[in-house]
Amino acid sequence: MKQRIITAIGIILAVVPPILLGGIYLQALLALFALVVIYEFLKVSILKNLYLVMMIIVTYIFLNLFVTTSYFSQTSIVLLLILFLINVISDDFNIEKIGYIFMLSFFTLMVLRAFLDIYHISKLIIVYLLIVTYITDSFAYFGGMLFGKHKLNQRISPKKTIEGSIIGYLFGLASGLFFGLNYLKLSTTLVVLASLIIPIFSQLGDLAMSSIKRHYGCKDFSNIFPGHGGVLDRIDSLTFSLLVFSVLIKVVN
Repeated sequence: MKQRIITAIGIILAVVPPILLGGIYLQALLALFALVVIYEFLKVSILKNLYLVMMIIVTYIFLNLFVTTSYFSQTSIVLLLILFLINVISDDFNIEKIGYIFMLSFFTLMVLRAFLDIYHISKLIIVYLLIVTYITDSFAYFGGMLFGKHKLNQRISPKKTIEGSIIGYLFGLASGLFFGLNYLKLSTTLVVLASLIIPIFSQLGDLAMSSIKRHYGCKDFSNIFPGHGGVLDRIDSLTFSLLVFSVLIKVVN
């Protein structure tokens, strides 16, 4: 527990200043995030040509994130063609791995773009998403420990319970409504809708990432953070919260 607390404080001290400062500091943080996340996604799949594939994906993401946003379709087609080419010339790449690599590339890019889109609207929305996501996660954990009897999804996450999920949802909803209605300069409709939906999808994000780990037979994506696992282990729920909110703000506003 002590190691987890120390690591958590270290993560906060490393992440919060670049977010507050913005500019080149935020770009550096996002670039580092992209590198680590891609490495973790690829590492669990046990690819032989990990660093070659990593270089291809990093180029794809950096082009679409920091250089231009106008050629997303074209760069995605090029990426897909490269992956099929590797499939033809390498015995280590089958269709399953191509699909996995393309999915993780697209997913990582969409999460980073969602973060930037939301960040440029208001930093407080990022705070809102952090609050809703991690209150949902924390109370789902403690609620499951205290009251959990019925398994939520035995196949993916044997320890999660329906009772814990409901408790996490209710506290996430309440925290979202309180913070959103009092501190965000957004429409009431958007805040209420987001607060109702995000606690559901944040838990789905946790389960989705757990399903990947379960498929490849590993407990954590990496051990970068002592006592916490990897970056993906810490932000699995948040990735889905960012994606869902980026859709909601386009649809509702």
